[in-house]
Amino acid sequence: MKPVTELAPTPLEKFYQWERSAPDTIFLRQSAANQWIEYTWSDVAEMVRRVAGFLRARNLPAGSRIGLLATNCAEWLVVDLAIMLAGHVSVPLYAAQDIRSGRYIFDHAGVSLVFVGHFAHEQNPDTLLVEGIYRVALSDCVVPCDISLPEIFEHAERFEACPLYPREQLFTLIYTSGTTGNPKGVMHSLGACAEVVQRRTQFLPSADPGARERFISYLPLAHVAERVGIAIRAVYGNAELSFSAGPERFAEEMREVRPTGFFAVPRLWEKFRQGLEAAMPGLDPHALSDAQKLAVRQRLGLDQARIITTGAAATAPDIMAWYAALGIRLQNAYGMTENLIDGCIDMSESPADPGCVGKPLPGVQLRFTEDGEVCFRSAGLMQGYYKEPDKTALVLHAGWYHTGDRGYLDAEGRLVLTGRVGDIFKTAKGKFVNPLELEHKLTATGLFEQLCVVGQGLAQPVLIARPFSANCDIRISTVIEQINTELAPHERIGQILLTDSLWSADNGLLTPTLKVRRQAVADRYLPELEPDVPLCWCKN
Repeated sequence: MKPVTELAPTPLEKFYQWERSAPDTIFLRQSAANQWIEYTWSDVAEMVRRVAGFLRARNLPAGSRIGLLATNCAEWLVVDLAIMLAGHVSVPLYAAQDIRSGRYIFDHAGVSLVFVGHFAHEQNPDTLLVEGIYRVALSDCVVPCDISLPEIFEHAERFEACPLYPREQLFTLIYTSGTTGNPKGVMHSLGACAEVVQRRTQFLPSADPGARERFISYLPLAHVAERVGIAIRAVYGNAELSFSAGPERFAEEMREVRPTGFFAVPRLWEKFRQGLEAAMPGLDPHALSDAQKLAVRQRLGLDQARIITTGAAATAPDIMAWYAALGIRLQNAYGMTENLIDGCIDMSESPADPGCVGKPLPGVQLRFTEDGEVCFRSAGLMQGYYKEPDKTALVLHAGWYHTGDRGYLDAEGRLVLTGRVGDIFKTAKGKFVNPLELEHKLTATGLFEQLCVVGQGLAQPVLIARPFSANCDIRISTVIEQINTELAPHERIGQILLTDSLWSADNGLLTPTLKVRRQAVADRYLPELEPDVPLCWCKN
């Protein structure tokens, strides 16, 4: 493999390229007040250079940690590019970041200045924003700050230079979602980003040759998939990037943008389906004509999308099949913060086992340890976990990243994930159970909106779930009995605990990336389990 430094231009070099060669081309679009505000590359460059000038004028040490706490918007990407241009390190936080992990990130990263937009705790901002950190307000910010972005656009001097920083230079700290503890700060270089995004842009074109790609950004930009796979990808490909105003107008925005490439997590694919079924009672994709299927795709805004991916968690087979019947092929993708999502994607059309995430992307090497752990090697690998060499040493060995996921290759050479190394639990009978395999089967029933299987130290595994319907006890019991006949005795669901409460990042049961915090769910619900009762509802 060639060194990263020989392979691709950095994000800044692509910024300089489009600023120079396509100044009048519309790059960013912001949805606001039922209309679109459009920014050309010249407009974006003007804003980026003024924010970079402001940062340089503050005389911060090179490589200072600059926080970004906001919902998705065009200004988010402007600030991200400006931090890069000024030679500093961005530290994105989720707008829904919980207070404990948010304050941990501010302290651990050593953030000295933060750009603030809308975020979950803005009614009591000081619970999250650490005292002493200089605050810059984005245009939609409602909390007290030291200066605003519009003031910077108006008064700051432009930073006119076009520096070419070393490719090994750190450009961002992306903190993991903290599923099992404190978030870890993943260090990535300019060169790693260059290699990954350039390859993805060339390998996964979402528009016809000669046509511009169109993307819409609505998932958190603090998540590596949205930032690298959508925002920075748009920088590399000179794509048109639109930013959603929020859930209330998202469906309409999708029809207006008609993206050529689109990414969503499994829970959102389920919500899109529920929305369609509510608007079109009795909808059966298999019974529709081709023209009717096209009309449904147009209603979703996906009629021109060539690359439609799903990831961050397992997507239920019935969801995949439902969309496939509409002519919408969801392509499973697999990557992580530690490799800048430089992993796998399933481009094949042949049937696959549950958990199939496809073949490695070009430039990505894949292997397994003796116990089946998935390992990756590519130019996208992190430099390590910030300030945590011991944790880095646990996952990086001789240039290979050990993911903590288990898997195997199917007959076509596609990676199939079977669970997390750390998720496997031992029951009171001394038997080991892989909860992900059970969860795949349970999700495929279509009965549960959210679910989690736990069982460490228990006699049998326990299903904790939020069903789609509140009046389905008998059906659930019947389905679980049938599934149990297909399982080994030690894997069979012993008890079912149902709840009508939604799991979210706000109540600590999901991470900001919507992954289930298994231990938190167990701690919250197991005390309510009634002994020897096969199925019961949570009382609180």
